[in-house]
Amino acid sequence: MKPSSNYHIPVMVQEVISGLITDQNGVYVDATLGGGGHSSAMLDILGPNAVVIGIDRDAESISQVSEVLSSDTRLLINKGNFGQLDSILTECRCNQVHGILYDLGVSSRQIDSPIRGFSYRLDGPLDMRMDNNLPIDATKFIANATQDEIISVLRDYGEERNASFIAKALIKRRSSSTIQTTSHLREVVESTRPKILNKTLSRVFQAIRIAINNELEQLSDSLNTSLRRLRSGGRLATIAYHSLEDRIVKKKMANLIRDCNCPPQLPKCMCSGIAEFIKVGRGRFYPSEEEVARNSRARSATLRIYEKRESTI
Repeated sequence: MKPSSNYHIPVMVQEVISGLITDQNGVYVDATLGGGGHSSAMLDILGPNAVVIGIDRDAESISQVSEVLSSDTRLLINKGNFGQLDSILTECRCNQVHGILYDLGVSSRQIDSPIRGFSYRLDGPLDMRMDNNLPIDATKFIANATQDEIISVLRDYGEERNASFIAKALIKRRSSSTIQTTSHLREVVESTRPKILNKTLSRVFQAIRIAINNELEQLSDSLNTSLRRLRSGGRLATIAYHSLEDRIVKKKMANLIRDCNCPPQLPKCMCSGIAEFIKVGRGRFYPSEEEVARNSRARSATLRIYEKRESTI
């Protein structure tokens, strides 16, 4: 792979490539281009007539990958979020594709950059935007959201049990001074005396990041496009790092991999349904112990792969 490993280490590359690629000269989408690791691995094994459409909302990611991979004409780099997948595929004149990959969450480069504001471990401006053109960053969100809105975000996107206490502390703090750095936010969370500080901080930062980037809604919309745009025999691969993302994928696919979708109380199937998708292999994959040893951030990754059945129109 050509992109530098110290820029971003792609997770479960071999599992993704072996599970996703079905046609050496097919059209594939890397919906979360990031550091370009997965796209580079695809290009390494794909044929001369293949196309890889890379999408990322982060201007820095686009710039970095363009420097390294722009000479490969098989790669079409697009700035945007995967919620715009339908329009991007239309612009690329691609009706249907052979495979689509989502490597969800935040990249190592974004986490390790203090000025991006994604990490509670590093002091920097409280930003958290994946696209710097977004109008609302984390500072503005905390400054303007109501207490109930903050509670909802922390509860729904962070699964934080003490959401109300943390929200009250944020409201109290912002009444006397602006919460505009990651350290400021950390101090407020610390003041609520959580039992396990780091886990609470992780949930709070995750929740606010998901909210201002509209991540889960865009994922759901993009998956709908993916299911429609995949050709028969095409495959969908998702890598999730927390339960919220993984749950969306599981729920979206649950009925599609089931032959019968009749109400469970019926004694026999009345719908004569045929599953539109099937799981590839065991359907769910985890990084090896060796990979986790090399890259600790792979520890929480869950890879799911599905194939669109040939009979699906």
